[in-house]
Amino acid sequence: MVGAEFGDEGVGAFDAWRAAFTRDVIEVPGALELYVQLRIFLHQLADPDFPAEELGRLRLLEAAGPGAVTHDRHMAWDFGRALMLIRWGHMAGWIDADDAWMRMLPIAREIQSAYGSWTDMAAAYLEGRALWSGGADADQPVFEKAAAGLNADADGPWNRLPWDLPLEKDW
Repeated sequence: MVGAEFGDEGVGAFDAWRAAFTRDVIEVPGALELYVQLRIFLHQLADPDFPAEELGRLRLLEAAGPGAVTHDRHMAWDFGRALMLIRWGHMAGWIDADDAWMRMLPIAREIQSAYGSWTDMAAAYLEGRALWSGGADADQPVFEKAAAGLNADADGPWNRLPWDLPLEKDW
């Protein structure tokens, strides 16, 4: 990964850093064992699917073409995750309903200002989810179908509530 990110020069620098680090560790009594335990622990944390997922992310971004992806295009996925964490905090009893809504309202406003419609937000959310999963998640069609259903349902919230609805505290 270092080579892919920084080229041969980066690999050389990383190897030099690793060699210097291990030399320093070896000179400290008891540190080598700790270093070995740390390496084993970090290796256990490593996701064996990460390289394939990262390659999938790069392919998705490449397929989108130049200019199709902006810095904040896929923030809908991150915003959605933030909202879910707040909701879970409320469900767990860590924050009350008023505090949860006060935390969610600014995020909702940010989403509203970043996207032009429910379908635009949904497209960005689905693209962000695909990037998060490395583009190989078997559940992605389930989320795409849910978004299509929300868009197609004439009585659903996406068709009943205007995108530019004023988001104010009304409770």
